[in-house]
Amino acid sequence: PFLDAHLALIVRLASGRYMTPRTTNLLFQYVDHCLNIKSCYKHGAAHWDDMLLNVAFPIMCFSDDDAELWEEDPQEYIRK
Repeated sequence: PFLDAHLALIVRLASGRYMTPRTTNLLFQYVDHCLNIKSCYKHGAAHWDDMLLNVAFPIMCFSDDDAELWEEDPQEYIRK
C-alpha cells in the first residue's frame, strides 16, 4: 500500500502537478529503495519504464530555467 501511494504521487507529478523539490527528492529516494526489494520491484514493474521516461528523465534534462540560473549564479546551479 505504501508503494502504491508513492506511485500515485508519481502519476500526479507526471501529469504536471506541482511538487516541492524536497518532496520529489524523497519520493525518488523511496522508489530507489523499493527497486532493491524483490516484492516491491515486481509490484511496480509495470510502472518503472513510464516513470523513467515521463517523470525522471524530464526532471533531469537541462531546462531554460537551468540555463538562466547557470548564467546568473553558477555556484547556486552547482549547489542545486
